[in-house]
Amino acid sequence: MELKLNEYYRVTSDSRQYILQRFTGNYNEDGNEIRTNIGYYGTIKQLVRSLIEKEIKTSKISDLEALVKYVNDLSDTYESYLEFYIEKGMWPE
Repeated sequence: MELKLNEYYRVTSDSRQYILQRFTGNYNEDGNEIRTNIGYYGTIKQLVRSLIEKEIKTSKISDLEALVKYVNDLSDTYESYLEFYIEKGMWPE
C-alpha cells in the first residue's frame, strides 16, 4: 500500500507496520522521488498523531490561539483524509 498525503509526506505499509516517509526534494537518475523514512507505526492513529506532532514542531506558530487553530486544522485534514480511504475499503484498518 502506498498513499500520498501531500507534496511532502507519503504513507506506505508492509504486513506489520505503517511507514511515514518524507520527500527529500531530490530525484534519482530514473526520475523517481527520493524519500526518507520518518517513522514506523503499528496503527493509523499512531501515525496521524506523530505526523501532527511533527507539523506542529516545525511550524512557526507564535501564539496559543494560532496553535489551537493549527492543531485542529491538521487533525481534521489528516484524520478525514485517512477515514475516507478506510471507508472506501482502500486502506487496511
